[in-house]
Formats: sequence, C-alpha cells, structure tokens
Amino acid sequence: ESENEELRNQMKRRSQLELEEEKYRDEIDEKNKEKLRRNALELAELKSTCEELNSTNEDYRRKISQLENDKLILQSVELSDVNLGELESENHRFSKRVNEAKVRIDSLETEKLNLEEEMKKMFEESTELARELDGVRGRLEEMER
Repeated sequence: ESENEELRNQMKRRSQLELEEEKYRDEIDEKNKEKLRRNALELAELKSTCEELNSTNEDYRRKISQLENDKLILQSVELSDVNLGELESENHRFSKRVNEAKVRIDSLETEKLNLEEEMKKMFEESTELARELDGVRGRLEEMER
C-alpha cells in the first residue's frame, strides 16, 4: 500500500512537472514568437528604409550624371562643380547608410533563422520528453498491476 501511495505521489509529481514543462515551453514559444514578430517588423522597416535609400541613391546618381554632363557644357560655371561635389558627398553618405541597412537586414535574417532552429530543437526535446514520460507511465501502470 505504501508502494502504491509512493507511486501515486510520483505520478502526481510527474503530472506537476509536465504542467510546469508545458507552461515553460509555452512561455518560451510566446517569447520567441514575439521576438520573431518584432524582428520581422524591424526587418520590414529596414527593408523599406533600404529601398528608400536605394531610390534616393539612384536619384542622386542620375543628378550627378546630369551635372557631369552639364559640367562639360558649362565648364566656365563654378556652381556646377560645387553642386556636383555636394551631390557626390551626399551620395557617398547615402551609399554608406544603404550598406549599413543591408548589414542590419542580414543580421536580423540570421537571428530569425537561429530562433527558428532553436524553436525546432525545443520542439524535438519536448517530443522526446513526452516519449520518455509515456514510457515511465507504462512502467508505472505495469508496476501498479
């Protein structure tokens, strides 16, 4: 009878551990989902920013090209050189920002892949724990019989 009581206590403890494990898994899943959601939003914002910067960069490249053509025609006008220099400087700054945004996007995509891999591993671990628990339950049921 004390063995049965001990087995019941073990079953209760296992049930509690299962509930705690499920709660822990749910919390981790929720945190990972939230992190993925935030990263996806940030990634979308960065992609949008990158597209805007690329568009602006192309605009400046066209303006620089036009100014270079104007410079050939209007070599006597110093203003052309000043505008070209300013645009080249702005173009350089925008190119730098575009490259920084691309690096950040790559970093976020890597982090997303890592989080997905971590969630996959956690799922596999929880499946393995469930299998082990089923085996323990089977042995306990056999022992009770």
